[in-house]
Amino acid sequence: MITGFLLAGTACNAVSPPPEETLSTQRSFLSATWQPVNALAEQRVYHSATALQSGKVLVVGGWSYDSYLPTATLYDAAAGTWSTTGSMALGREAHTASVLQSGSVLVVGGETSSGTTATAELYNPATGTWASAGATSRARAYSTATVLKSGNVLVAGGLNVGGAWDNVDVYNPATGTWSSAAPLREPRRSHTATLLQSGKVLVTGGWAGGATPTAELYDPATGAWSYTGALSTARYEHTATLLPSGKVLVTGGQNAGGALSRAELYDPATGTWAAVSSMAQARASHTATLLSSGKVLVAGGLASTALSSAELFDAGTGTWSATASLASARGNHTATLLASSGKVVVTGGWAGSPLSSAELFDPGTIYGPAPGGQVLAAGSFHTLAVRSGGTVWAWGDNALGQLGDGTITDRLSPVQVRGLTDITALAAGQYHSLALRSDGTVWAWGSNYFGQLGGGALTSRSSPGQVPGLTGTTALAAGDTHSLAVRSGGTVWAWGWNAVGQLGDGTKTDRSSPVQVPGLTGVTALAAGQFHTLALHSDGTVWAWGDNRHGQLGDGTLTNQSSPRQVPGLTGVTALASGQYHSLALRSDGTVWAWGDNREGQLGDGTLISRSWAGQVPGLTGIIDLAAGQHHTLALRSDGTVWAWGDNSAGQLGDGTRIDRPWPGQVPELTGVTALASDYVHSLVLGSNGTIWSWGNNSYGQLGDGTIASRFSPVQSLLP
Repeated sequence: MITGFLLAGTACNAVSPPPEETLSTQRSFLSATWQPVNALAEQRVYHSATALQSGKVLVVGGWSYDSYLPTATLYDAAAGTWSTTGSMALGREAHTASVLQSGSVLVVGGETSSGTTATAELYNPATGTWASAGATSRARAYSTATVLKSGNVLVAGGLNVGGAWDNVDVYNPATGTWSSAAPLREPRRSHTATLLQSGKVLVTGGWAGGATPTAELYDPATGAWSYTGALSTARYEHTATLLPSGKVLVTGGQNAGGALSRAELYDPATGTWAAVSSMAQARASHTATLLSSGKVLVAGGLASTALSSAELFDAGTGTWSATASLASARGNHTATLLASSGKVVVTGGWAGSPLSSAELFDPGTIYGPAPGGQVLAAGSFHTLAVRSGGTVWAWGDNALGQLGDGTITDRLSPVQVRGLTDITALAAGQYHSLALRSDGTVWAWGSNYFGQLGGGALTSRSSPGQVPGLTGTTALAAGDTHSLAVRSGGTVWAWGWNAVGQLGDGTKTDRSSPVQVPGLTGVTALAAGQFHTLALHSDGTVWAWGDNRHGQLGDGTLTNQSSPRQVPGLTGVTALASGQYHSLALRSDGTVWAWGDNREGQLGDGTLISRSWAGQVPGLTGIIDLAAGQHHTLALRSDGTVWAWGDNSAGQLGDGTRIDRPWPGQVPELTGVTALASDYVHSLVLGSNGTIWSWGNNSYGQLGDGTIASRFSPVQSLLP
């Protein structure tokens, strides 16, 4: 049901790592698998497969025994079925296929029954028909086609009867015309071309009378090519994959010595290459797919025979690991990421003869930082997420720069936060955001009216900046206008607004730089409400301070506290969550305890009576995770179901209604859930395959579904 995101802490939620057996259940780490899907109607090799904007996959052309195929077929991932669509005018193999910004697909060149062709055709997904798109200046096969940031398509190199080309042409979709561009520095075919984050194009390796190790950069601004370092190993029929970091991973291929296992990494910042760990299996004519997790799946290929093995590359560690093997060995096949599920569909290929079989790779796991890392967070009306490569993505309200993309423009779908890598945890306040890097430093952006960015000033910013003086950080939390961090040794540091003592330093003085919370050590996790803070001690006790007007500190009073006080009667606690004025604790026996404001039924005891002491939520057992919004609460059961209660004015309980409920009720149709998050009036869950589903208020696009329509039942977020 419910790619690449691990859901955890929010502005109102923090989780301490529970015992090992609970953790493995909570995160549902599963083994990757290959699943058979319906076969293609025809065997084909040297074909193309392209993910359309609709989510369907267009498979075109190829070779089937003695026939060059003009036919095309569509894979519907939702139904798991293939359907015939219009055929090209010309059967072809070893062509290129590119999705244009309009959604149309441009097919260029290839081998035909009459030899290599220069012709191009354009597929219209709306009508399922093909039209001529002119021709390149030279006939070519085994070339590359790259969609530039301008929308134009750069076609480079390739093979003709005379050998490899250095010829380059550019297609302009706006005019439907071709023009010649500066040639490559050297001829090549069976090379790779990768669009870098800078907008330049990196071309690597290839064959021209022999394998070449050279690499070139194309600069669209100047129209010129330039050499950029060289691979350590000459190769062709290899792969090149753009990683979330902006680097490019080159794997395998072959040269005169046969198939290669070596892999190399290109750094655009320095223009240099570096060796990384080799694959376990030498292979050429394989596929390499960037998964939603940020890992790279390498599958199949050819060596002395067709291969079924598959491997995963983890850019964070620079290492390879084995994963499930294909059911059918194959090379010269296709592999296409399905954005809706994070799965990969593999089609056709060669294993002594052309294949019609197709398979689906299910990552079956939540890739990302180590379990317990907070890599999704929600502010009042914005959402943040970390890819496993450590980049941060954001969507929703951006009025004060809280999305960190350098603008103050709201986003209805995810955009990348500027300049952040190696992020392991997040937290979000009302209008500000925090990120923790693997080196223990903290980065902040968004609103800074109360010094909540921690830089010693009160200037808001729309791009991340480091919080000075914080090192060795292990956990984060954010209230509406205050921020907190746990450092190694379990000390707690706080900054921002302090009008009701929410910083815990014994004063009511705002702080624009981090100050230590006195007398508190051994802390493992934090949670922050609007103006109050909770801390979980390593001994399982809970400590609280700040606003207590609704009894949210759980000490039996309604008196604010500017220093930490232990919540009486709570032991064996493994996780915390905090709403605007209410607090929750998860005990090691799977029971949930709640206290504070209950005017919307958010304590889940069947009443609307607030209380200043911790009481058990009746009838709720087997819980492994919690989250809290403004006036509602979510709980995750060990069976993967989600239970919700409290305010439902915006549909944040996910039951299809807007009726408040003062006791837990199951969110319909949600199974296989592994984690939770929530903000003011919307809720999110993470499925076992890494997709995110959300519901509730969507007035700023915080559900990430491309709209501003609120949802009373879960909808899938449009993750990149």
